[in-house]
Amino acid sequence: AAAAACQMAGCWQEVLLLLDELQDVGPRPDTVTCTTAIAACGSARAWRAAVNLLGIMMDEGPSPDAVTFATAAAACERSGDWQQALAILELQSDRHDLEPSIVTYNAVISACGRGRAWEAALAVFAKAQSTPPLAPDRASFGALIAACARGGSERWPIAISLLEELQKQNLRPNL
Repeated sequence: AAAAACQMAGCWQEVLLLLDELQDVGPRPDTVTCTTAIAACGSARAWRAAVNLLGIMMDEGPSPDAVTFATAAAACERSGDWQQALAILELQSDRHDLEPSIVTYNAVISACGRGRAWEAALAVFAKAQSTPPLAPDRASFGALIAACARGGSERWPIAISLLEELQKQNLRPNL
């Protein structure tokens, strides 16, 4: 509860201090508490602290879950660090027996868009499409269309084809 309160107040450094204190005196922080701390870091655009905490969780515990990875990817997305967001996606895919959720894919696609890495965004979208049982959702298409728009005016044919595909899947665009 204290970690969530700090997150809502934007006090990410205090959350990290709280985690350190819990490590010293107990009880050990659980996955939810650590994920909340990662979210607090992400809200403050402190992606390095979020990624560092994810690394500590992987090395020392508690074990991160799918929500933890999605939250860490979102922290990178908010800060525009698309390369780190991609690394988190790969880490989850390679090192854990946790399939990334569509929320994680969407955060990475959006991070790529913010970084003007539209080709990377396309590759992540394609990976999500080819990973059953995932299916890109309205947010996936919106993030990819935005990435293409940031990639320059010559990307408009891709954006049009994505809008057509969105309609074929009976999804409404979020304009």
